[in-house]
Amino acid sequence: MLRVLKFFGFFLMLLGIIFVLVVYPNRDAFMVVFDNGDALAEGSDWAMKAKSIKGITEFIHENPNYVSYMSTSETDTLSLNVSEPRTMGMLSSVILIHSLLLQNSADIESYLNAEISLDSLDRFQLPKVYETSHENALARLEKEELISGNNTISTKQAFKSMLVSNDIGIHDYFYAKLNLDSLKNLYSASGFTKTDLIQPYIGIYASINPSFMKTDYEQLYQKTIGLTKDEISAQRLTIYTDYQQKPAFRQQLRNLTEEVGKGLKFDEERNFSFSLPQTTASEMHQYLSTLIKAADNSIEAKVFDIILEANQNIYRERIFDQYAGVFDNRIGLQNGMDWGIAKEGGERIQVVFFDELPVGFWFHLSSDLIIQDIQQRMIWDKELRTLLPNNN
Repeated sequence: MLRVLKFFGFFLMLLGIIFVLVVYPNRDAFMVVFDNGDALAEGSDWAMKAKSIKGITEFIHENPNYVSYMSTSETDTLSLNVSEPRTMGMLSSVILIHSLLLQNSADIESYLNAEISLDSLDRFQLPKVYETSHENALARLEKEELISGNNTISTKQAFKSMLVSNDIGIHDYFYAKLNLDSLKNLYSASGFTKTDLIQPYIGIYASINPSFMKTDYEQLYQKTIGLTKDEISAQRLTIYTDYQQKPAFRQQLRNLTEEVGKGLKFDEERNFSFSLPQTTASEMHQYLSTLIKAADNSIEAKVFDIILEANQNIYRERIFDQYAGVFDNRIGLQNGMDWGIAKEGGERIQVVFFDELPVGFWFHLSSDLIIQDIQQRMIWDKELRTLLPNNN
C-alpha cells in the first residue's frame, strides 16, 4: 500500500512539474486549442490525405467550391471559378498603395521618402488581432537596420513591410490617408465591377466582435447577414473614424481586444468571411496584368516596382529570372497573386484563392505550408497544371 501511495505521489508530483514548466507558461495556447476543438476537427479527414501536392489536387477536384484561380502563360490558361466572389484579404494592400500614389502623383519620390514614426503605425494595430504580423514586420525592419535613430521608417519601407508581413496595422495607418473619391475613381478606371471597396481592418474586426457589439455570436452573425454591403461598409467606417478621432473610444476598443482578442472561435471568424470585401480571380488577374504591362515611369509601374522590391528575397531563382508575389493567410483563407518571367522564356501571371476552408484542413495545411507551395508551383509546374481542374 505504501508503494502504491508513493507511486501516485510521484505521479502527481510529475504532473505538477509538467503543468508548471509546460502547460502554465503556454496556457493561452492550450485554451485556444481547447476552445476551438470542434473547429479544428473540420476537414480533418482531408487534412490527413492532403499532405502532398497530389492530395491537394484531389481536394480541389472534389471540393471546387472552396477554390478559384486564374493562371496564364503565353501558351496556356488555367482557370477555375474565376467569377466567384472570394475574400480579398490583404491583396487590398496593392490597391491601397496604388490609390495613395495617385493622390501624391505630383511628387511621388518625396512622398515615398517621407518618414513615418513607428508609434504612429503601432497606434493602428489592435492588441491580439493578428498582432503577430505587425510584430514580425517591425522585427524584420530592425533586423535589416531600416529603422532610423528617430524611430522612423520611410513610407516606401512601410509599404513593403505591409506587403511582406500582411500587416493590418500598417494597412490601417495608410487607410487614414486615403481619399475615398480617389479610391472610387481608381476602381472605375480599373474596370472593377465585382470587387468591393477596401475597408479598414479596425472597423472589420470590431464590427464582428460580439463583445464589442454587446451581443453574442449567433445574433451578430444573423444581424450581419441582414445588412447590405453598403450598410456593413458604413458601419465599419464609422467605427474606424471614431477610433481615429475619439481617444476614449480608441482606448475602450484597445482594452477590449487586449482582453478578448477577436472575440470569436476559429469557425465563427471564418463564417464572417462573407462580410469582408470580396473580389474575383478574373478581376484581380486583370488588375495585376495592368500593373505589370504599364508603361515605364507610370504610376502603375511604380506600384509594381514596390511589389518587386518587397519580394526580392523570394525570387525562385531555379525557375524564374524574376518572380514576385503578394500572399495572405488567415483563418480559413489562403490567397495570393504572383508573377514571373521564366528562364525558359515567357511571362506568367496568376491569382489564386482558397476561401472559407474547413478550419482543421486550413490549419494543418497552413502550418505545413502545403497550400502556399501549391500556389507558387501552379505558376510554373507543367505537370501540376495538367492535374488541376481547368474551366478554360
